[in-house]
Amino acid sequence: REYGKNWSRSMDYPSKRWFTEPITKGPYKGKMLDQAKFDILLDMYYAKRGWDKRGIPTLTTFERLGLRDVAQQLSKIIPLTQ
Repeated sequence: REYGKNWSRSMDYPSKRWFTEPITKGPYKGKMLDQAKFDILLDMYYAKRGWDKRGIPTLTTFERLGLRDVAQQLSKIIPLTQ
């Protein structure tokens, strides 16, 4: 991941073609990813990890892991959520 002010969930998306171009061969021929379903799964994954909707660990997660000092430094670059 590239860390910084432009950190967003888009960094966790596969290539756009996975949502727009069907697979051409194999058992999944003709299938594509559904963007809405992918977003739901991404939200579930983030919640399980203790991350916010951007894919950034929450302040609570940093504190639970004993990383309050890391959270303080990171919060100078990007806002952290509870």
